[in-house]
Amino acid sequence: MEDPLDEIHFDDVLRHGDPTTWKFLGPKKGSPARVHSLDAQEGAMKHYDLYRDEFGDLIEVHYFRNPDGSVSVVSIKD
Repeated sequence: MEDPLDEIHFDDVLRHGDPTTWKFLGPKKGSPARVHSLDAQEGAMKHYDLYRDEFGDLIEVHYFRNPDGSVSVVSIKD
């Protein structure tokens, strides 16, 4: 199964530090949820994971988990 942190954009690494130092806090309430996007594969689920970044700030990692275990559309929300 693919790790969404491996798909973090370089701009987000500059802003939040090295993803290997982030502390996973768990999924956000209601996650995962069914995807209602035309950009998603059939059967994909939207995930919202909570982390503390390298600097101690709370962030959310949003991504689609595809039926084959891969991830796509990874983004960070402050």
